[in-house]
Amino acid sequence: MKPNQNKMFEVIGLSAIVVSLIFVAYQMNQSNRIARGTTSYELSRNWMEMNRLYVTNPEMLSLRVKLEDKDFVPESDIELQRTMAYARMLINMWTALEEAHENGIASDEYYRIAQNDVKSFIRHRPGILPIFGMVLANYENLSEYEVLEPIRQAVQ
Repeated sequence: MKPNQNKMFEVIGLSAIVVSLIFVAYQMNQSNRIARGTTSYELSRNWMEMNRLYVTNPEMLSLRVKLEDKDFVPESDIELQRTMAYARMLINMWTALEEAHENGIASDEYYRIAQNDVKSFIRHRPGILPIFGMVLANYENLSEYEVLEPIRQAVQ
């Protein structure tokens, strides 16, 4: 082979590598966009499911109204368990959003919605604070979530 032919093959090979890298970068960008979109949709579904729970379950709607009273005391063990399950659902929803935000698949704006939701919940449903305290006491790893900080402060 002549030296010029070798150079030509090297240029073609290098060009193929560059084109392949550009294609891989494009595919990764597309995958990330799909992941962000899917995550946003799933997180929104969590809020939709909470709203559906209120609309389709009169007991949950009644509980939500009762929690507006800062002196709320569950009337039965069943109501206590329902309230604890409700608190766990909310905590799971908020921490899932923080996880998604930390992993770069939920936007800052979406994370701020969760932060505002936590604060609003504390402000409008103070009766759940003792229940949040009980739930948080059972899960030591929840202390790492910033989104739950207003709850931890309100419980203390």
